Amino acid sequence: MRSLFRKLGWLIHRRSREQDLEAELRFHLEETAEEQRLEGASPKEAAHSALRDLGNVALVREDTRAAWSWNWFDQFR
Repeated sequence: MRSLFRKLGWLIHRRSREQDLEAELRFHLEETAEEQRLEGASPKEAAHSALRDLGNVALVREDTRAAWSWNWFDQFR
């Protein structure tokens, strides 16, 4: 039952959750890139390395949304 309420809450607060997700992804990318720069990588190399470490950003977004909501409902909508 808790899952149902969590998913309904996500639908109501979708815009805010999407912004939180984007901020979280940016944070992780920036932190990983900073670690790479401290290890001696150029800023460009560090950014590319951070993206490689995180993986497919679009897929991470979709997987996160799938955990938050009902995919069938979003696709139907």
